[in-house]
Formats: sequence, C-alpha cells, structure tokens
Amino acid sequence: MFLKDLIDMKTIIQKIRDKCTSFSNRLNQLGERVSAIEDQMNAMKREEKYREKRVKRNEQSLQEIWDYVKRPNLRLIGVPESDGENGTKLENTLQDIIQENFPNLVGQANIQIQEIQRIPQRYSLRRATPRHIIVRFTKDEMKEKKLSAAREKGRVSHKGKPLRLTADLSAETLQARREWGPIFSIV
Repeated sequence: MFLKDLIDMKTIIQKIRDKCTSFSNRLNQLGERVSAIEDQMNAMKREEKYREKRVKRNEQSLQEIWDYVKRPNLRLIGVPESDGENGTKLENTLQDIIQENFPNLVGQANIQIQEIQRIPQRYSLRRATPRHIIVRFTKDEMKEKKLSAAREKGRVSHKGKPLRLTADLSAETLQARREWGPIFSIV
C-alpha cells in the first residue's frame, strides 16, 4: 500500500511538473507575444509621429505657397458696392481712390493691374457691410507702394467714407501676425 501510494504520488508529481512546464511555456509565449505587440505599438507611434511631422511640414509649405501666390494682392475694405459692378468699374474705383488719397503715386508709374474683383459673400446676405475688393498687381512693388503710402497718410477714404488697405494674406499668416502683435508692441 505504501508503495502504491508512493507511485501514485510520483505520477501526480510528474503531472504537476508537466503542467508547470506547460504553464511556463505558455507564459514565455505570452511574454513573447506581448513583446512583439509592444514593438508593433512603438513602430506605429514612430510612424504616427513621422506622419504628423510630414503633415505639419506640408501644411507649412502650402501656407508659404499660398502667401507667395497672394503676395501681389491688395485688399480694399469698406468700398461701397454699386449695381452692375464689373472689372472696369472696379478698376476705375481703384484709380479714383489712388487719385483722391495718393496724388503723388498717380504720376510715378503706370499702375498695372492683373486682376480686380470682389470676394464672394461669406456670411449673411443681410449684412450691410460691402464685400472686400482684391486687386492683383503684376508686381509686388506696386502693392507695397500703395500700402506704405496708406501707412504714411494714416486715413484713407473714398467719397468721404473710410477705407482700409491691407495685404491679402492667408488666414494662418494673419493669425500668426495677430499672435505676434503684443510681443512687437512690448519690444
């Protein structure tokens, strides 16, 4: 009886050892799987960071291209709208504004306009504010002359109504300039 119990115990111990070995093997396999999954997650994180950097770089280069395209543009804000407006009427309005506010620029050089148009209505049609006019000059220097003359004069008007002349830049650039404004005022 004692011998039989001893044999039974040996077989039970062997079964327990086999089970422990099996569990140990399973734990090792699970550890390897977890390690492989962690490696995949790290690789995915690296790829995501690289993708984010690439998207940011692409957005920045798109903004630079957009600003370069808009570089010769001048934005006129506050010019009243009239019925039957077209390119020549807008061009005549621009000539009137230049003659009224900057008589010294009229004789300097022939103003070469590539394109002039009103921007589409973005907001409510019930709003009483006139749409902005975008003037695209053939050269950036022409726009800069108008802007510097407007800065020197201070108040620009057309038929007694105040106007604003600004550079036509992308929304991102304008936002960045707004954020830098307080810093420049301190310096």
